[in-house]
Amino acid sequence: MKRSRITQFFLLIGALFYLSIGHTQTVAIVGYNGTTGDGISFVALQPLTSGTVIYFTDREYISGADAFNTGEGVWSYTIPGSGMAMGDVVTFTETGTSTNVLTVACTSASCGTFNLESGTISLASTSAEGVYAYSDTDNDPNNGVTEVYAALISRSVFPASDNPIADYPLG
Repeated sequence: MKRSRITQFFLLIGALFYLSIGHTQTVAIVGYNGTTGDGISFVALQPLTSGTVIYFTDREYISGADAFNTGEGVWSYTIPGSGMAMGDVVTFTETGTSTNVLTVACTSASCGTFNLESGTISLASTSAEGVYAYSDTDNDPNNGVTEVYAALISRSVFPASDNPIADYPLG
């Protein structure tokens, strides 16, 4: 029994060390609203430089293809001139039902900007919906995806075919 607890303790310490030193995830999606006024919140997990663009989509990820399927929409967020500190939170909310017009709130002095790049984002409130944060060489999620930073699925288990972990493992 004592040996098991010691092993668990060292596994916990090793995992915490890995997450704090070896893991460099960029952002995490921490909030989701699928009712009128669709929106999400994300937190910076490391300092982010001015002008960096993070893309968000509700398209399904195609595992093994480094791309998303067609349909649905893509929003982009540009980090403000002051950058983002680790721990800064940004929330964007649609102003009405399927308007694709966003309001932005944040925990820092400058919030940056969100833009609709393509399609229409309509976050589901009664069925499973996936939302991804990623980097891209252009604003076309069918090519140029360089890294998936975060994924969130509501109301369901993450389907293996939509899971980017095989293409973008942690660490």
